[in-house]
Amino acid sequence: LNFQFLWAKDKPVAPLSQPLKLHNIGPLDVRFKVDVQYPFSVDTDEGVIAPNAVQEITVDFDPAFRAERKSCTVKQKLTIQYDEHPASNNIELIGEVVWPNL
Repeated sequence: LNFQFLWAKDKPVAPLSQPLKLHNIGPLDVRFKVDVQYPFSVDTDEGVIAPNAVQEITVDFDPAFRAERKSCTVKQKLTIQYDEHPASNNIELIGEVVWPNL
């Protein structure tokens, strides 16, 4: 997921959000946990997805994570782990903040 904050005089520095859909294509309930580090966050840390169902979570990026207003790009991974299953999924998160620096 890519996030980009472009500074503008009339635009507040507020978190940017994007939906992420988790699909359970199996015949059993799937319990999951989500791990992500600041400046990214999620609205759901854990949950259960019924068979053949979809769970939508919201991923946020806080462009105000640095006190000094310098342009930068942050790359991290969002990890989804499943109870009673060794598999995990990693989703790359990229947050770009663009300030009018000289």
